Parts: sequence; C-alpha cells; structure tokens
Amino acid sequence: MIIPDRLQEMMALFSTVLPRTGDTKQNKVLEKRFGMSPDEFIRLSLMQLGLDCSKPENQEVAEGYFNFIVQAIMYFTGESDDYPEIEITDMPHDKLS
Repeated sequence: MIIPDRLQEMMALFSTVLPRTGDTKQNKVLEKRFGMSPDEFIRLSLMQLGLDCSKPENQEVAEGYFNFIVQAIMYFTGESDDYPEIEITDMPHDKLS
C-alpha cells in the first residue's frame, strides 16, 4: 500500500538527486522548449506524479507502476535475470491525473 506522504517525500527527493548530463547549450534549448529549466521541469513533473499516484483512486495503477520500476532496477543491476513485467492491464495515459 502506498503511503501518500512518504511517496510525495520520495518524489521530491528523486527530483533533487536525479543525475543530469546535458551541457549548457542543450539545457538552453530544452529551457526554450519547455519554458523552464530542465531541472524545474523534472522537479515539477515528479512532484505532480507523486501527488497523482497518492490519490486513492490511482493507487492500484501506481503500485503496478512502482513494482515495474523495482523489477527494472533489479534487472539492470543484475540482481535478477527476469525481464520487468508490466502488471498494469488497464492504464490509459490520462489515468494518473
């Protein structure tokens, strides 16, 4: 079960520790496209995702999404040879909002 306050706390943390590799020129292009810096865009996107995922009506879909991420991390770190499984069968793109 998702604990909303902790989820939002972790999304805020993710947004501050995400490694960024873009050079200054690339960042300026992205800033012009998004209307904000890439850091701001990432921070706001993750914060909104956390808010949307913590809503009671979205938690089942969110748990499937986070389980997929855990499996993907285990796969790419070599902790598991099992390819990540998409457990969400009914998830339109606008479900989390």
